[in-house]
This record gives sequence, C-alpha cells and structure tokens, in this order.
Amino acid sequence: VSFESYAALESDEESPQLTSHSIAPGTSSDISAILSILKPEERELMYLKHHDGYSASEIARLTGKPRGTILSSLHRSEQKLQSRIAPNSENRKKEA
Repeated sequence: VSFESYAALESDEESPQLTSHSIAPGTSSDISAILSILKPEERELMYLKHHDGYSASEIARLTGKPRGTILSSLHRSEQKLQSRIAPNSENRKKEA
C-alpha cells in the first residue's frame, strides 16, 4: 500500500475530533497552529504513529518507505514540534 493509497483510505473515515471535554478552550487552535509547521506527509506519519498506534515497521509497510526513513522522519517531526512547544527546553537541559 502506498502512502497515497493509505491517505485515500484514511480520508474516507471520519477524522478524529477533540471534544470540549478533552481540551481546554482555545487549545484546539493552538494544536492546529503547532501541527501546521509540519509538512502534510510528516503530519500523516505522526498520525499513524500516535493516533493509530502503528510501529515504524508497520508504517514502513503501509507507505512503502524504508523503516529507517520513517524513523528519521518521525524524529525530525518530533524535534520540530518540541522546538515549537518549548523552544528553550534544550537550553534548560544544558544549563542543568
């Protein structure tokens, strides 16, 4: 299954929605803004890993990409998100 094929299958399903019971007011737009720094393919990989619970090996099979590429992409995406959420956290670690 190619990445595009999987994405097409996913688009047929209802997208998960966070409810007011699961997030504080205003947080949904914050989450959307943070996730918008990722490329669409990066967001899809993060969704497959963190929402659907697929392993890197399973994502590799779904997308037809090497496992190492998936791991690298996920790591870079997580670093991007971390820098947006806590931009000074790396400096704090070095100071500690």
